[in-house]
Amino acid sequence: MDVFLDSSGALALVDGKDDAHERARRCLVELRDRRASVYTTNFVRTEAHALIGSRVGWDFARRWLADLDLPIETVRPVDEKAAIETILRQSDKTYSLTDATSFAVMARLQTRHALTLDRHFRQAGFETFP
Repeated sequence: MDVFLDSSGALALVDGKDDAHERARRCLVELRDRRASVYTTNFVRTEAHALIGSRVGWDFARRWLADLDLPIETVRPVDEKAAIETILRQSDKTYSLTDATSFAVMARLQTRHALTLDRHFRQAGFETFP
């Protein structure tokens, strides 16, 4: 099983003060025990670095970036195009461009699961952890 890591999931994993920290950590351990493949995108890596830096601290964010040991799927122009189309077509939703590119990459790679606390992934039809 492939699992997409969103920036909210990354923050929950590293921020011990986050309400979902323990749930996210247990979830990641369970996923790895089940030999799930966890990956993210270059867009989410960028967003997560900024989020972790602003919430936990920039020294911590730099260490997180240096130690990040996940496959990084590069967002392709076709993914950006699909993301923009999704945002324009679904004007009743408040998807960010990063979220919408995540959805496009997940669709391209046929990934149905995400480690995230962002409700937008469920709105878009994906199964979420924790």
